[in-house]
Amino acid sequence: MHRLTFFLIPFILFQCKSGDRMNFPEIPVQYPQTRKDTVKDIYFGVEIADPYRWLEDDLSEETAAWVDAE
Repeated sequence: MHRLTFFLIPFILFQCKSGDRMNFPEIPVQYPQTRKDTVKDIYFGVEIADPYRWLEDDLSEETAAWVDAE
């Protein structure tokens, strides 16, 4: 069993590294503009900013438009 592991680990590592040699076309990614709010909460005396809380409302038209653009 130890011999098998001794040979399998380098083989697996080589296979993971060999993926770097593949030539895939570069596809430019265009991300949508995302609005940031100034929403902040205080938990145990620590102020936490949550600028993307508006995205949590999955029923809003604004969130649906953002998801479609994404």
